[in-house]
Amino acid sequence: MLEVKKTRTSARNPKGNCQCEHVHRTILQMLCAYLKGNQTDWDKHIGCLMAAYRSSTNESTGLTTNMMMLGREVKTPLNLIFGYNQPEEISASFGDYVSKLRHRIHLAHEICRRLMLKTAKRRKDHYDVRLSLNCYKPEDPVWLLNEIRKEGICQKKKPVFIGPCIILKKMNSLNYCIQLDKEGPVKVVNHDKLKPYQGNQYPEWGTSAVKIYKRQNK
Repeated sequence: MLEVKKTRTSARNPKGNCQCEHVHRTILQMLCAYLKGNQTDWDKHIGCLMAAYRSSTNESTGLTTNMMMLGREVKTPLNLIFGYNQPEEISASFGDYVSKLRHRIHLAHEICRRLMLKTAKRRKDHYDVRLSLNCYKPEDPVWLLNEIRKEGICQKKKPVFIGPCIILKKMNSLNYCIQLDKEGPVKVVNHDKLKPYQGNQYPEWGTSAVKIYKRQNK
């Protein structure tokens, strides 16, 4: 009717499925809270839960999913019991109905964009309050995020961090040059992948590795 061809998901392209995966995560959380351990008939509750989800005001957009997608609110069981205050719109023709619907959807999306800008700023301010930046110096031991993938080995069952590694040089405020072990490679990594080592067993090769690195990079 509106000739909308835009989609929010695509096959074999995880990068395009962000919004879809967020909705799936929300539905899964609702199911976990609703089923209370009984997982045999979860599919029977999807319709009820989705009706509640689509009729609830979203925290970020300030509007319901029904208003964003349909341009109107859908009557809920509560409205059918106690009545519906909003008057029914009567359109003179099919074209008139489509025109009004398109106007309502455009208006809803415009309001949504303005509210999402405010939401993004509020969330950034909230994130910055709790932001902590670890600073390291040469010879400091650190843990390195384990991103090594091997075929046939489940990544979820592997240690999250490897090390301790040694800081060789601070490249800038965000990147550090580290050595993984005594005979290991030297690599530059972002501070987000590092974690302070607070153990008592300092690597014996740490000091000598820093001296060798400085001598080789004079």
